[in-house]
Amino acid sequence: MTYNYSVSSLKLHQKYPRLWALIYIEKLGREQNPAIEYGSKIHNALESAFLSKKDIQDFDSITNKVLNEFVGTFNCPEDCVSLETKFYHPLVDGMPPVVGVVDLWWRDQGVTHVYDHKTCSSKKYCLQKDDLVSDWQLCLYVDALCGKNTDAVVGHNQFFKDKTGLINSFRTITNILTADQRRGIIEEIKQEMLSAEYTRKLYEKYGLRGLRPSPEHKMWYGRPSPYADIINENMTVEEYRQTKQFLSSPSE
Repeated sequence: MTYNYSVSSLKLHQKYPRLWALIYIEKLGREQNPAIEYGSKIHNALESAFLSKKDIQDFDSITNKVLNEFVGTFNCPEDCVSLETKFYHPLVDGMPPVVGVVDLWWRDQGVTHVYDHKTCSSKKYCLQKDDLVSDWQLCLYVDALCGKNTDAVVGHNQFFKDKTGLINSFRTITNILTADQRRGIIEEIKQEMLSAEYTRKLYEKYGLRGLRPSPEHKMWYGRPSPYADIINENMTVEEYRQTKQFLSSPSE
């Protein structure tokens, strides 16, 4: 097997298996999303600031001020911070691992703290405190870092954008994720991995017709999907490759 899984790929499969097949099996790539690109720049700036201890100056004055205030006030021990930690976590015997990158984590007095950075257009679109203990990403991060029988502090550092799309405020929310809570979520992830493997077999045998359709497959981030012609069977995958420009495919 020459592929891996990620939380984002499994979440896509859970909702839109046809889109998942085109992106992760056919490797057609995915349309660029300005919001995701901006979020990546925020992540990179925060990582650089934590490492260099220098102020962020990569954005507009208000965004720089908010990010620097966050870095200056975020409560973590300097000698214990681990940034952008990559992991390969085997969850199901005989299947590829789940891979990912933990934004920020450390251990302090025997307790593991795991945080994810998120940019949001408003608080109603971000997870709330009670949601953290069922978040697939955080549960997987703790499982990969700590093993099966460890409780942990988990959190989101949430950065909110104004109407112009610029960061103007932030908040940090945390909760205790117990080992018992995590076991149930990890089992959900395992089941989705098995479902994705079954989708691979169906696609290899029947193509898109073997996968359940969804009208939402025609949209992508609120815009017409670049794969609508394939999903609607107006164009084959090979015709798409020959006539469309597509981005490099994501790694799973």
